Amino acid sequence: MPATEPLRALQALPADLVRRPLDFLSADHARQRTVSDLMEKLAEDSVLDPAVAEGVLRYLTVDMAAHVRDEEEDLFPLLRKRCLAEDEIDTALSLLAAEHTSEERLAKTVMAGLQRLIDEDLPARSDPPLRDELVGYARHLRRHLALEHSILLPMARVRLTARDLRDMAKHMAARRGIELSAPA
Repeated sequence: MPATEPLRALQALPADLVRRPLDFLSADHARQRTVSDLMEKLAEDSVLDPAVAEGVLRYLTVDMAAHVRDEEEDLFPLLRKRCLAEDEIDTALSLLAAEHTSEERLAKTVMAGLQRLIDEDLPARSDPPLRDELVGYARHLRRHLALEHSILLPMARVRLTARDLRDMAKHMAARRGIELSAPA
């Protein structure tokens, strides 16, 4: 598949999708899987594809930060508030919050390395530690996404109220500079 196909998958999500915040998060999870695939591609390629490196770097720098805030500032607190004791959501949320912290460290290393590769027009193969970081971060991200996608989002669809979702949509839109007009 040409590199342009996965790069299209990294384009900004439709602004109006933020009105359905759980669908927005789900769509962004798909983008994160694409980022994981592209990080592994960068790690294996013998020549740097600057468009791929720049696309991954842009996603990690801008979109990933907003996504983590969506979860940490809105989704996680709402789930803690709405879930029942038998849902045992606290364990999953604590694990995911800890992973966000470790992912932030990994992302900083990967972003700095990608910027250096872009600046010097070098493939990741020229930097074995960075190559390992790219692959490790991609794998870590996929495991993290599996937990969020299989447990958190389904639980949120059951437990969150319509008002929770409206408030969440407002916050997510504000993070992205999206103005929510009245529904069509």
